Amino acid sequence: MIGCTASHYRQTGFDNFIQEFVELREHPDAKSFDRVSVRIKNLEVILVDHPDEIPYDHPGVVGLAVGLPRSYRIYILATKIGEKFYVNQAVLGHELLHVLHWRDKKIVDADQIDLELIRP
Repeated sequence: MIGCTASHYRQTGFDNFIQEFVELREHPDAKSFDRVSVRIKNLEVILVDHPDEIPYDHPGVVGLAVGLPRSYRIYILATKIGEKFYVNQAVLGHELLHVLHWRDKKIVDADQIDLELIRP
């Protein structure tokens, strides 16, 4: 029962964050931009302007984590307003959880949270 409730609230919150950023992309001062890369040691976060720039063929994708032999890459849809980039922190956190899980299996994978909660 707790897993179902947690899952429902987590998904509702995630959906709300997505909707907020969809609306933000429609801001009158939003500008298109070339991809921006931010590197933190062996993690590269790539901000993209359009979902087609994320190398994953799935409709509606707004983020992707990729494990490479000695590094990690996170692609995330962002919005640029003025000179600032707005990043959906829920999506970034989700993708970062994948990277953390790959580094340490004691950290639950972002796509397996609900399954982990209901396992005996």
